[in-house]
Amino acid sequence: MKKFTLFMIAGCIWIAGNSQVSGTKAIPGNYPTITAAIQDIGIQGLGGAVVLELQPGYVSTSENFPIVIGPLTGSSATNTLTISPAAGSSNLQIQSTVSGPAMELSAAAHLIIDGRPGRTGTAIALTISNMSNDGSALRLSNGANNNLITYCHLASGDFLLEEGVVTFTNTTGAAVGNTNNTISFCRVEGAIADVDPPFYGIYAIGIAAGPNANNSILNNEIFNFAIYGIRIEATGNGGGWTISGNSIFNELNVSSQTGRVGIDFRPGTAANDNVIAGNFIGGQAPLAGAPKWVHTGDDGKANFTGIFLKAGTGSGTAVQNNVIKNIAPTQSSVRVTGIVIENGAVQVSNNLIGGTSTADNTVLTGGPSNTVVEGIISYSCFPVSITDNTISHIVMAGNELHFIGIGRVPFSNTTISGNQIFQVDASGTGPLDFVAIGFIENLLTACANPISPSVIDENLINNLTIDAGDGDAGFRGIVLEEAGVTAEKNEIGQINVSGSTSSFINGIVYTGSGTANISENTLLALSSPVTTAIMVQPGAGNSNVTVNKNTVTGTGTSAGTGIAALAGSGASVQLTVIDNAISAWQTGLLAPSSAGGSLTLNLKNNTITGNGTGVVNNSGTPVDATCNWWGNASGPSGAGPGTGDPVGANVLFNPWATIPGFISVNAGTDQTITLGFGSPSVTLTATAVSCGAPTFAWSTGQSGASIIVSPTVTTTYTVTATDANEHEATDAVIVNVVNGRCGTNNEKRVICHKNKNTLCILASEVATHLAHGDTPGACSGTAPAQALILTEKSAGRLVAYPNPSRDNLQLEWDAAAAGTAQLRFIDFLGRVADLRSLPETPGRNSRQVSLRNIRAGNYFLVLQSGSRIFTTKIARSE
Repeated sequence: MKKFTLFMIAGCIWIAGNSQVSGTKAIPGNYPTITAAIQDIGIQGLGGAVVLELQPGYVSTSENFPIVIGPLTGSSATNTLTISPAAGSSNLQIQSTVSGPAMELSAAAHLIIDGRPGRTGTAIALTISNMSNDGSALRLSNGANNNLITYCHLASGDFLLEEGVVTFTNTTGAAVGNTNNTISFCRVEGAIADVDPPFYGIYAIGIAAGPNANNSILNNEIFNFAIYGIRIEATGNGGGWTISGNSIFNELNVSSQTGRVGIDFRPGTAANDNVIAGNFIGGQAPLAGAPKWVHTGDDGKANFTGIFLKAGTGSGTAVQNNVIKNIAPTQSSVRVTGIVIENGAVQVSNNLIGGTSTADNTVLTGGPSNTVVEGIISYSCFPVSITDNTISHIVMAGNELHFIGIGRVPFSNTTISGNQIFQVDASGTGPLDFVAIGFIENLLTACANPISPSVIDENLINNLTIDAGDGDAGFRGIVLEEAGVTAEKNEIGQINVSGSTSSFINGIVYTGSGTANISENTLLALSSPVTTAIMVQPGAGNSNVTVNKNTVTGTGTSAGTGIAALAGSGASVQLTVIDNAISAWQTGLLAPSSAGGSLTLNLKNNTITGNGTGVVNNSGTPVDATCNWWGNASGPSGAGPGTGDPVGANVLFNPWATIPGFISVNAGTDQTITLGFGSPSVTLTATAVSCGAPTFAWSTGQSGASIIVSPTVTTTYTVTATDANEHEATDAVIVNVVNGRCGTNNEKRVICHKNKNTLCILASEVATHLAHGDTPGACSGTAPAQALILTEKSAGRLVAYPNPSRDNLQLEWDAAAAGTAQLRFIDFLGRVADLRSLPETPGRNSRQVSLRNIRAGNYFLVLQSGSRIFTTKIARSE
């Protein structure tokens, strides 16, 4: 007998059967409310996929709030429960006015809330909201898993700290977290009607024993919240989060007492494998669209952070392709930060911070003092890579402005590579302090020396304008502070600083203690009252700094210093400046008077040209400035004897480079060996122009300026000369090898008789012929094959039979490849009597040739097969 269950909901009697539920059910229709449907399905279970379709006339006034959906018997990846508007529906509301969530998924699994009519297209037809002062729209709790909330408008006005518009939480204390849930393509709205905005757009908190993990927040619009767009708390959250494609913006011009954060992600050091990618933060519209996010509040309380991170220390978190722009705080003492890494292993790449033009830039013009802009800041002592990010189009105005493009903790394992910092404009009355890439003090913990020292390479810093009026202003491009750091292949240019006479630019500055390498950087167009392209000013202790292969170009001979070195109190500095191009400065290199430390400076193999003074040494210790190019072969002027850049006293400049490239080499003239005449060897001698004695390395593996070679084929020999500072120059020489031998066993010699005829004579007759004016080798234009320049040693032999022969001759030879062999009949006067072309195949060949057109007599047969030459003698009988 079939059984029924009787329910009374909102004064209505509803009877349900006891069979499992499947298929599409109408609300109202099959069920009067969502509450009734969930009660029935909770009793009967799911017999298949179920869709609860909200009809166009649906209203939520009869629902029992909160609508709680728990675990449903029979639910699975195929037996899903979907709540969705029916096709043709629009503006349906599930609206609560009571405390707590409007809907709660408590341990629910495989539930889909799809706000599209008929579950197709992109239009949102369903709003889930809570109009109370302490309620959220949606809560996922107590192990909710594998649920999807998509294309919904989620809104609330909760002003309490415990909930967001959407909340992941644990209300039972059971050791289970919410996992594998997805919130996608939703409008998550904070402030609705006259209700105060909630603290959070999306909020996650739990318990450590059962953390929330592997959840996805994708392609949502999250806006009009009080503090945090997305906040993943340190308590009760694990790894595997994906936060991607969201637009986080603010339409409200309301005062903030604590600042605002787009994404606050702090699940803890054990939470790895997270992705925060492709989000837009800023503006008052999706995609950080115009107008600007107007950020107000009391002085010092209108701070803004795009993304905050404190996550896993293993595989960590990838933060990539996010856009943070279109921000406009208006109070003083404001701090605007694009990305902050408090802890964890993080890869920050391809993010945009600031803007792309004046239409979407970030502007801070509201206050009289202490405004700070930070692009990307890392306090982490774990491996962090900051690569290929753009920080640009930032405008600042006011008194006491501070800017740091990328900041990191000293002794952190950080790679900063391929970033661009440009189009930053600041104006005020000073002080204005700007650092493109530098250091911040870690207030949390001290980092131990890293296994891998920091690397700063291939960054572009340009087009920054800082105007302090009559006040002080300073710009430092790259600040290096820890031992082992490398700064290479960076470009810093088009920097303009104006202000008091003490306003300055330091392009790259080293202030640490230990080893440092500053190499292959380009610094140019730096303009300020006091400009130094590269400043080496280590702290106390021993430092060994190399400044190598940089191009440092000033704005003229009346301003600035290319490279400066200063040893402060307690510092012992070994500075090597090598292979740099230093030009167009008032002073190319400056060693100021001692500041209490010791400085040993080696200045070698640099190009120092076009400066007011090449080197000024006031340190009290002689500077080794040998082997530099001063712009003229005569050497430096000033204390030097030449007309190149001037040098001051206490500069050791001799010897100097006499050519701009520092070294050149000549391998000598080409030579010829005629085999059978004289020595089979020749001596090759290279000469070099360099500062100091070079070394020579030949392509034969031999070393030294002169070598003896005995080639059997024509050979090209190369020689590389290297000076003490590893400048190299290469040249080549050819040794031609001519075969001056002939005869069946090469026992005879080829000579040119009377400059007309090429003869093959006995070796014993050579001296007589040479005494008569004949010359070794073949005559020009009449060379038989045996007198050709050899390019490969002949191999194998040519067999001809019968010999003598009158009519036909059988030939046999070995060929290396398929082709056509050339056969020549040459008489003993060196004349070619006949020429034949014979097809050949790889391996042994046998061909018959006719002798009918050959006059009787003795001949050399010369067969050229590829690069190989075979010879033999035959007789043509009468």
